[in-house]
Amino acid sequence: KRGIWGTLNRLKQVVEQRKPLAVIAYLRGSSFMAPIACQLARADTSVITSERSSFTNGRPMIRDYASRASLLLADHIVCNSREQCGSISRYMPWLKKKVKYIPNGISSGWFAGTGHPSTRGQNIIGVGRVHPSKDLSYFISAIASISEELRRRQVKVKWTGRIENKLYFDQIETEINQNSLHDIWVWNGEQSNMLDVYYDASLFVMTSNLEGMPNVLIEAMACGAQCLVRPVSDSIEILGGNSGSVCNGSPIEFGRRIVAILESGSKSSGITSDELRTLARRYSIEETAKKHLLLLADQSP
Repeated sequence: KRGIWGTLNRLKQVVEQRKPLAVIAYLRGSSFMAPIACQLARADTSVITSERSSFTNGRPMIRDYASRASLLLADHIVCNSREQCGSISRYMPWLKKKVKYIPNGISSGWFAGTGHPSTRGQNIIGVGRVHPSKDLSYFISAIASISEELRRRQVKVKWTGRIENKLYFDQIETEINQNSLHDIWVWNGEQSNMLDVYYDASLFVMTSNLEGMPNVLIEAMACGAQCLVRPVSDSIEILGGNSGSVCNGSPIEFGRRIVAILESGSKSSGITSDELRTLARRYSIEETAKKHLLLLADQSP
């Protein structure tokens, strides 16, 4: 109701009253890291989140006045993927100097590498909310093209995650039935122990057409799972340039790649100790905290 300038003036008043060391605006997907990182950095910061921001066809869509005002007011704008940073810089060039890339971090416990099982489950898994951005239609088409091979191998496809969009879930259920995949596809729902989910996988797949920071890919790699993903967001960088784990082709080609990985017969850890340490250096929660400290150091008197 205040409009963009009224909202901006109100936020300015709040900042003047609080006198924070820095004002950091987090785009959607990054903001959940803010309180954790600030706590680890022992930093007393005021956090403004742009939770109603999103990216459509590569363009940033800032949907409400408070989010827009926060970007104008902020000393720094934190994005959790390089793709988001580039999008903001390209379409909002007046904000370019404020944009900072800080990837999300996951608990160091994920990178311990001590719990990797000697033999893994025989399942193909996907993880994430049931939402159009996950492009499950593409995934189902890929699975349908190799369904007989999966049945022969007694491989199940398990999707773990909450149903966020009921209409989309119903659409996907219809596609599963139309392709006669009800004996292969398993809805896992939300799970409290994700380690067991990843260890139950012979292959982790990610078919999203839109992602911010794909935390689930980092988690799957940290658990030693083999991965096959579409080249979305920072997935190629996270994989370390392993082109064998990326497929940008049709669903049929994606299905062929799944079979090729299954035929390789490698059910042990898909990541070496050195690669695991590199992954931890880049994507642990402690590294995220250090990057926040560097932002705050820039604001020190």
